[in-house]
Amino acid sequence: MKITGRLLTVLIIAVAVVNTGCDGDSATSDSSAITTAQVDRTSAAATTDTPARIAQAQATYEESVRLGFGWTTTPALIDAAKRALDAGNDSEAAVFAQHALLEAEAAVQQAKYSDTHWQALIPN
Repeated sequence: MKITGRLLTVLIIAVAVVNTGCDGDSATSDSSAITTAQVDRTSAAATTDTPARIAQAQATYEESVRLGFGWTTTPALIDAAKRALDAGNDSEAAVFAQHALLEAEAAVQQAKYSDTHWQALIPN
């Protein structure tokens, strides 16, 4: 699953950008921020209820789209999770669902960060 490794790399970079901010200031401590520990759990397929995790990823993705920050790679991960689940491969479906959920959560975090730090994007 080479594509999954690439998506994980993109997710880690995105989380780093969200946590450090575009203006170089450290982001404030936020208990809802995605951590690398959460990313590491994806390889272990940390969920036992894959259909619920897929639904959670879908709902969180829809929220990120509503906020204007939906990532284009998330729907493919949700679809891959659904296909794997339909094929009876629950562990693969769980990994795809977890990746999709983490991406959607990162997109929501990005929207929240942008909402509070939009002034940093205005040139002086």
